[in-house]
Amino acid sequence: MTREDTVLLLSGGIDSVAAWVLLNQPSTLHFRFDTPYAFEEENRYWSLMHLGDSQRQVTDALRWLQPRPGDPELPLRNHLMVNIAWSLGYTDVILAAATDWAPDKRWLWARTAELAGRVAMAHRKKLRVLLPFQHWTKAKLIRTAVARHGAWWLQYVYSCYRGSNPPCGDCHACRRAMIAFAAARVVPPFETWDLPKFKSFPALLRWANATAPKHFALGSLPLGVYRMQEWWQAWRSQRNTRSST
Repeated sequence: MTREDTVLLLSGGIDSVAAWVLLNQPSTLHFRFDTPYAFEEENRYWSLMHLGDSQRQVTDALRWLQPRPGDPELPLRNHLMVNIAWSLGYTDVILAAATDWAPDKRWLWARTAELAGRVAMAHRKKLRVLLPFQHWTKAKLIRTAVARHGAWWLQYVYSCYRGSNPPCGDCHACRRAMIAFAAARVVPPFETWDLPKFKSFPALLRWANATAPKHFALGSLPLGVYRMQEWWQAWRSQRNTRSST
């Protein structure tokens, strides 16, 4: 794997921006979608890319994917983005996907996509989908990136399915962000991402999962264990003063 052959799919979410920082700012691909959060993510993407000179943008490429206006769920999104990256000449495509068991972010999907790509593009070099942080929690990504590189990059992250600025603090994306920052004991970039106080750990679990999508698979059970650990860390952090960075 060489730097020229490698690209990170960077959305502007916590996972991908933290991965970009930890991987020493590799080349990136950013796709524009008709989702509520697309505008805020794209603004932050361009602000982040202006800090360096390794950037590439694919605009309007996958807008037709959205099944319903305002729906953040985009079927086949990662599969098509990976294939577009390969068609642009990259061989190694990185997805951050921290403890994410969505159908198109699983280990089996990655291996299947690689096999299909190699069959369809037999004249090309070996194609790979890399998931280096699949068994990391968002909290571990945040904590590690801040410890190694400082907190400057947090101003460029965004995650809110409703697309509000600041984030709404109530959708599933916001709730995951709130838990991650609390578990990492890092001050979030938005006040709306301050985790509410809960009287018990089960109460936090009910709140965290109330808006969660239901596409869990048995093969993703280990990721659920890591997620449970993150929830427990967030619960324990409520008993202490969260550290600043």
